[in-house]
Amino acid sequence: MAEINLIPQESKKSDDFEKLRGKIVIVSIIVLVLTALAAIVTLAFFAYRVSQREDLLSKVQEASATVNSYKENEELIVVTKDKSSISSRILGARLDMVNVFTTLAQIIPKNVYFTDFKITSADIQISGRAGSSAEIAGLMSALLSTEGARIASNVSINSLVSDETGAYTFGLVAKVK
Repeated sequence: MAEINLIPQESKKSDDFEKLRGKIVIVSIIVLVLTALAAIVTLAFFAYRVSQREDLLSKVQEASATVNSYKENEELIVVTKDKSSISSRILGARLDMVNVFTTLAQIIPKNVYFTDFKITSADIQISGRAGSSAEIAGLMSALLSTEGARIASNVSINSLVSDETGAYTFGLVAKVK
């Protein structure tokens, strides 16, 4: 019978186990090194992104401060615009008194005198004296003419009184154009 020598097989198994253990250690070291590199790269990327975030936050704060500095100017512009639109409406609604008086001076007949003259934004009230009824008729026709129609409309006589000398006292009202 042949003799069985088990020592070389055990030695061979032990050598194979040591080789396998060496390979596992090398693979473990490589995996550990790769994991460490990945962690370092991840930390570097995270630090870069954090610095970018801080830069963006500082830019946002600067832009916010700039916008806030313009806030007072914008409020002033809005208030000024509102006030100027109101003043423009007031100026637009204001009568052109020079035109009214110039036109009246041109169309009033001779011997017609005003004793009281009131102009509001809505109407004209005139009290006066005239030498005759023809002069009052001339005043009415002048106010109803095309030149008179530029400054007044709806002309009506409120009162017309004659005294013993033949002089007339009148009162008239007209709408302002």
